[in-house]
Amino acid sequence: RAPRPRNDLIVCAMSREQLFPRILVEHDASDVTIVCRARPGHRELSGTEVLFHCHSEILGLRCSVFADAVRFNILIGARAQWSACARRFELSADDDVVFEVLRYIYCGAVYFSLGFRERFLQFLSMIDFLGIEDMAERQLKDSAAAEFGHKKLSQDSPVGQSIFSEPGMQHWLQHLQTEDVLAFLRDDIISGALNNRPGAMGFNILYSFLAKLIDLRAQDFTVEVLGEKLYCQLAAFGHHRTPGHRGCKRRSMLQLPGPLVYVDLSKSQMHPMNLPGLEPVSTAAAHFSKASQEGSDTPRIVGRDAAAEGSTTRLPRLWHRGQILPEGVCRETLLQDWQQPQDPVVIFGESEQGNLLFETSLRRAHSRNAAERSNLAKALEVLVQSARSIEQLPVDDDAVMPVGSSGSSSPAGTSRRRQQTKLSFPNHHAVLFQLDLLQDFD
Repeated sequence: RAPRPRNDLIVCAMSREQLFPRILVEHDASDVTIVCRARPGHRELSGTEVLFHCHSEILGLRCSVFADAVRFNILIGARAQWSACARRFELSADDDVVFEVLRYIYCGAVYFSLGFRERFLQFLSMIDFLGIEDMAERQLKDSAAAEFGHKKLSQDSPVGQSIFSEPGMQHWLQHLQTEDVLAFLRDDIISGALNNRPGAMGFNILYSFLAKLIDLRAQDFTVEVLGEKLYCQLAAFGHHRTPGHRGCKRRSMLQLPGPLVYVDLSKSQMHPMNLPGLEPVSTAAAHFSKASQEGSDTPRIVGRDAAAEGSTTRLPRLWHRGQILPEGVCRETLLQDWQQPQDPVVIFGESEQGNLLFETSLRRAHSRNAAERSNLAKALEVLVQSARSIEQLPVDDDAVMPVGSSGSSSPAGTSRRRQQTKLSFPNHHAVLFQLDLLQDFD
């Protein structure tokens, strides 16, 4: 009788794609049996176990759970025992979900059936449990180390690829409904991880999933869509402090689009929008310039691709909190320590003509004596305080308070609400009159 071929030789002789159909039946090359439950509603398999006859060599390439088990057995000298008998590995999941996970392990692809949306979070849980995303991260690190000469890889060593980089997965995520995305984020599996509850989804798989969703569907991750509570939870993802903690400025791990208000001083127009991630705030000015040329509305969420096709005119000089913004600064950098991530950041765009007038006026102001400069500074402070007082108006009164009124008191029992403040002057002489200055410098 001819000796039986070794299992690892059979596996090496066949590709992963060729071995995948064989997991449905028992065969000699299989040395791992994965056991799971039959999916609900299946008449023939209801209440029974479903077996998949797999191969440790292939599972070890994609799953950190099996790779670590093999390394451990080699370390203790039990490799021969591992190969001699098939191991039973039980998963608390439905057979159709486990089958799709195995399809990805063997073939690098996922089949998206009509009911996949309802099974998706269970699918992610199995990816997390088997350490598939962790294994991809390890392989990426090994590949990076090999590029810098710190480590040598064999020709058969796999190159790590996140499951969210699979083209079918990206297409499926991109064409979900907004309601489906919100349902995923509010599910106990994901919301539990966002709130640091035990037994929820692991950090690596959740971070990869959220980062890919934000990259593909930034419009679904604005404060308006998510609500402030969920937005703050995502902004605080990966930090130990609570989402509502103030006084500790830190960069968010997830590049969420944040609210930004662009004020065009040359046209006296204000444009609220959402700026993605680390996109420079100059992108907002580029979008507004393009929209002004085309006579269209500025989009609610802006990105670098559209800005590259924008106006060829020179972008205005940008200001924030009395400071000229350097090139490339992003919204998150401008958030103050006391601000929440959902708070809007206001930037001002100054045209070339406005820049010239401002510089001229500033030079004229600096040419005056110290007493006049001090009076100007005090008058400007009074104007700012007056503008702030206008923001508080009674609910039943839509009239605009005159500049200079205190606005600090209200009738008893009358609630207050925030109102947008708009101050306009026909020319700089009217501004000087409002400031009660006797000198008229242009």
